[in-house]
Amino acid sequence: MDELDIWPTFGFRKNPYGTEELRPDSEGGILLVGRDLEVRKLQRRWYSSSQIATIEGPVGVGKTSLAGVAAYRAMQTRIDLKSDLIVPLNRTIQFQQDTDELSKKILFEISQSLLRHETTLRNCDHNVPSLNDLRSWVNNPIFKGGSAGVGPVSLGKSTPSANSSSGFSESGFEEHLTYVLQETFPADKTGSFVGIIDNLELLRTVGAARDCLDVLRDTVFRLPGMRWVLVGASGIVKTAVSVPRLSGKVASPIQLEPVADDSIEALIEKRLTLYSQGGHPRPPVTPAAFQYLHTIAGKNLRETFKHAQDIALWLAERVEDGKGIPEDPVETWIREQADYDIIAAQMTVAAQEVFDQLTANGGSMPAAQLAEDPKTYAQKVRYRVRILEKLNLVETVGTEDDLRFKIVRLTALGWFTHHIRSL
Repeated sequence: MDELDIWPTFGFRKNPYGTEELRPDSEGGILLVGRDLEVRKLQRRWYSSSQIATIEGPVGVGKTSLAGVAAYRAMQTRIDLKSDLIVPLNRTIQFQQDTDELSKKILFEISQSLLRHETTLRNCDHNVPSLNDLRSWVNNPIFKGGSAGVGPVSLGKSTPSANSSSGFSESGFEEHLTYVLQETFPADKTGSFVGIIDNLELLRTVGAARDCLDVLRDTVFRLPGMRWVLVGASGIVKTAVSVPRLSGKVASPIQLEPVADDSIEALIEKRLTLYSQGGHPRPPVTPAAFQYLHTIAGKNLRETFKHAQDIALWLAERVEDGKGIPEDPVETWIREQADYDIIAAQMTVAAQEVFDQLTANGGSMPAAQLAEDPKTYAQKVRYRVRILEKLNLVETVGTEDDLRFKIVRLTALGWFTHHIRSL
């Protein structure tokens, strides 16, 4: 046993509080709890609509995990029925401003997924053409190294060889991939791959987001045999897609709320059971304590998992230092994180108003909404937010260039301070 790995000492084979998004696989299918209604909503859009599905919601509530696992579950159902498959891409793709590079990453992920699921597709009677050329492309160091050009997606049916003189032309790869997708999924009702493009807010402004989506609309979004899910923070997706050119192409967002309180204990119990070494594990944060911590953390699931990891490390180091385990580890740990007397002495009344606005709205708001409050105006809001930033109570994502894409959200310390104030 590695003495630096704390989890076996608690009775677990691996960290049960990992913050990574759930993978679109069997383990992810087990661990997604409390989202059956949202899974059905998303799958209904794939089965019943040609529009691009979208999800938005607060940071850390599990938007990306939902999309990936929903696609995996759809695939498993179709495999059991020997029916036309809906197949998740192997990895989630992140939005970025370089649309050429983004397009190349998308095409590469589609290619990798075709190769990974080739046997499954054939077993479900999909007419998958030979993937030898595609395999040569994907494994070629020129392509993997980024020197092969990726130009606009063309929708022809040519099948250029990866070994031919035109094999790495700017259009050859896209043309061949398009041909493979058309043959594998010849019509909308014959299945598809599902691609997830995450974190629309990374584009920083509404204009940049719309420009990016405009390019994708005329390129990768036209690929046959593909369905898409666009994911972003609350308000971001709806704002970005509200333009005439995307009208009718992109569906209204599924608004994802935090996992319901009555599902949180079951959610963490699934992880504790799956990662247990057997016997009688001793979770450093019990299901009941995890639910309490989830409430304190503003129902941000990812942050709650992070805090649970931090508490586990803190407990292990306390034992090593001979300090013992406190009666209420979670509450003791929180009080060590937030020295409310020091914070209260430095927070102005005006900054407190902004802080209260954030806590009343789930801990996260676009700066534009804060600025639109009738009691304030933009310049005052910026000053008050900066005070909270200096106290490490809030953080901002985005730039001053577009307040609709500038998100102000509570930090962990902000939530802990709110908790202590409320006691």
